[in-house]
Amino acid sequence: MVRHTYVRSMLLAMLFCFTGVTAEVRYVTPSGAGAMNGTGWANAFPGSSLQQAIDASAPGDQVWAAAGTYRPTSGTDRSASFSMKDGVEIYGSFIGTETVLTQRTMSGGPTSVLSGEIGAAGISDNSYNVLRNGDVSRSAVLDGFIVRDGNDDRTATASEGLGGGVFNFGTIGGASSPTIRRCVIINNRATYGGGIFNNGFNGRTASPLITHCVISGNTATGAGGGIDNFGVTGTASPEIVNCLIAGNTAPVAGGIYNWGGDNGSASPSITNTAIVFNSATAGNAGGLIADNLNQFGGSSGSSTPVLRNSILWGNSATGSGPQFSVAGTGTVQATYTIIDLSGQTTPHLLSGATTGNGTADPLFVNSASGSGTDGSWMTGDDGFRLQPASPAVDAGEGTAIPDYDLIYAFRTDGASVDIGPYEEGAAAFPVELTAFTAVPRASSVELRWCTATEQNNLGFEIQRSETDDGPLTAESLPWRTIGFVDGNGTSNTPQEYRFHDRNVRARTYHYRLKQIDRDGKFKYSQHAEVIIGKVAKVFAMEQNYPNPFNPSTMFEFTLQNTGPATLKIYNVVGQEVATLLNEVLEAGVRHQVLFNARGLTSGVYFARLVSGGRTQMRKILLIK
Repeated sequence: MVRHTYVRSMLLAMLFCFTGVTAEVRYVTPSGAGAMNGTGWANAFPGSSLQQAIDASAPGDQVWAAAGTYRPTSGTDRSASFSMKDGVEIYGSFIGTETVLTQRTMSGGPTSVLSGEIGAAGISDNSYNVLRNGDVSRSAVLDGFIVRDGNDDRTATASEGLGGGVFNFGTIGGASSPTIRRCVIINNRATYGGGIFNNGFNGRTASPLITHCVISGNTATGAGGGIDNFGVTGTASPEIVNCLIAGNTAPVAGGIYNWGGDNGSASPSITNTAIVFNSATAGNAGGLIADNLNQFGGSSGSSTPVLRNSILWGNSATGSGPQFSVAGTGTVQATYTIIDLSGQTTPHLLSGATTGNGTADPLFVNSASGSGTDGSWMTGDDGFRLQPASPAVDAGEGTAIPDYDLIYAFRTDGASVDIGPYEEGAAAFPVELTAFTAVPRASSVELRWCTATEQNNLGFEIQRSETDDGPLTAESLPWRTIGFVDGNGTSNTPQEYRFHDRNVRARTYHYRLKQIDRDGKFKYSQHAEVIIGKVAKVFAMEQNYPNPFNPSTMFEFTLQNTGPATLKIYNVVGQEVATLLNEVLEAGVRHQVLFNARGLTSGVYFARLVSGGRTQMRKILLIK
């Protein structure tokens, strides 16, 4: 008991000691600026120092790269590549004027390019790997880049000929499992894993989170045109979420090769992803293969890709299994997934439950033009969006789905989530709400909210409900409109709003915002609760709800004495990542604060409430 108390006290002391430390951002532009020391856009590192900026960063730091092209070397060394760093988040596609991450819009898709195009024009002398990672966890983040033109044409070994775009290869017993998010991985080549190679060989782990990415137009001369998950004697089981894997080519497994033999594992989780129009030009598995054959005979280990809310369509193979194939005792499982089974023969059939699956044409808008007329992926004219009559519309399973689709439109636009990476009819919602609080005053309730960005925002309808019985669900409350606040139209800078409800008495009130854009579309905020005249004057903060959460959660607390109060969020190393509240608040009333963690990565954080010389903390868990 004493030991546990001591350890807990030490952890809290360490956290408090770090509260003065803030994460550092290093800025990079293709040509650099000013003193070129990375301290701001006006003094940005030049593009040739992008890797230097990454290497100089500590866990919790960020690197921001403006639009433009970045190469791993200005020379001709084909072994030169970029590499990620554990705990460091690398963001691309900035205009070069942003001061907070939420100002980055990416409305035209990624605009920062990591290119392997070095030396003479053409791919033959390009960098072997554009991005080559060692031991990193999912706290290493790459977000908002095009990764292209890598060419590892060497004969394949454990460390060569693999992953022209991205090669994840840690140490024996280690893990190379970064987060790759909102990236386009295109026009890369390798012997195996043209786009991405996850190497779990010989006791390694390579299980990255690949989310909201396009992997297209990559080529392997051996196998695994888009992705190769090599889990032989190790683990290569990535989590693939809200991705498009299209138009990749290899002799075997044009889309994804999963090899988990010799007691290894290659069993990716694939959610809201389309694996479409990939080609196996000299063998099986146009879309993907599940293979647990051993290197020298027999089979062992596991290779079980699990698909949910996904699409396998239009893939082709000169051998068996145009959509998918199996080898050894590998299996493919799928639920709420559209699959063309017309060319599938034994043993290349689904295993396990097939709940919610369909076989009808998913009706893409224009599969012949994947990036649309603008030539940019992740924009509103992408060809693999769904037609309104698509059988994928509202046909998905809604548990643990991403909040946004591939173009970062809100995920649910109807009765249920759509199958695949695009939500039919959805458009990027015009307003990103980052905070919403209801603060009791002496004779009123003050509502305050903030937005990070706005697009065609008409304004906010203020709605209120009142009860005598404490909190209820939003659906059961009788809401009525009590006011309207004009929006700021289109804005890329944070905006603050306030509204005073002066018609209150002793009871429980609930408030929510109905944000309305100029096209008539609308969305409700979470609701905030205020209890007037019923709360004891005690210093207490309840556990946030929901917890775990993604991306928003609500904090509720009371104060013993009226006075200054702060509510801040810290990461696990004690760095402050957000200030939610810093002002004078009244005692004897229930305060609520909404926290939107969209700009943060998954993980454990701590909420710290301070007022009147007293402190309370709550551990919170963000899962994206």
